[in-house]
Amino acid sequence: VSEDNTIDDVIGLMVEKNVSGVPVLDKKGSLLGIITKNYLIDLLANELKGYVGDYIIRSGYKISVGTSLATLSNEILKNVDMREFVVVQDNRLLGVVGEKELAYFLFNYLSDDNIINMKNALHNYVVNDILTFINEPLKPSSPVQYAAKLFSNTNLVIYPVAKDDTLIGVIRRRELFNQISR
Repeated sequence: VSEDNTIDDVIGLMVEKNVSGVPVLDKKGSLLGIITKNYLIDLLANELKGYVGDYIIRSGYKISVGTSLATLSNEILKNVDMREFVVVQDNRLLGVVGEKELAYFLFNYLSDDNIINMKNALHNYVVNDILTFINEPLKPSSPVQYAAKLFSNTNLVIYPVAKDDTLIGVIRRRELFNQISR
């Protein structure tokens, strides 16, 4: 985008192209910087209406502790819509894991010249080896602006939602961003 584009133009482009950031160029075509979804969510958080409970996804978001990274990889590849998962043990929230954590693990593993052992590693390592721990889930009654601040301050794209210590679903950054784009 150019520095003269409106925020609405940028949001529309991000939604259309399904990207999380776009470069910003000056009139001469030189790179000025980048605008990201997290930045826009943080900037426009007060534009969001409602509560976390209005955005909950209630199925397809859980993966069990001890699941191999090979299985996680297969779940990410086969599930077009859900690429991050909440890690649970006996339905108790432990954290979040997804394609970013898996990519980070693979990058570090490959940088150690272990490519020959990669297949074994994907079967021997489990999701709890790479998850991002979550100490406190969101509540359905939390203002959606609070969730937006969490997304803009973390590298997460989903966040668990619980009621009375029972995990009931997740909220995704994408739905909040799409709400802003309307």
